[in-house]
Amino acid sequence: MPNTLNTTRCLLCGAKLVKNGKHPSGTQRWRCTQCGTSSVRKRPDLTQREQLREFVSWLTGKHSQPEIDGTQTGRSFRRSVKCRVS
Repeated sequence: MPNTLNTTRCLLCGAKLVKNGKHPSGTQRWRCTQCGTSSVRKRPDLTQREQLREFVSWLTGKHSQPEIDGTQTGRSFRRSVKCRVS
């Protein structure tokens, strides 16, 4: 279960979390000392910043959507930058 709160306590048992290496993406991984669950904190502000950077790069640059995204079709790029109306 991902640790969505910015705490150093386990969401399952409430025990203290300790650092446990790095995730392949480079983010800090945390492990519960009691139940052994592992989690990575989410940073939606960093995700939104990166999506905006990619969009502006595509909009003002010469690269196509697949080149920006690193895929064959660029579909995931379009999905990540689509307008979300609340």
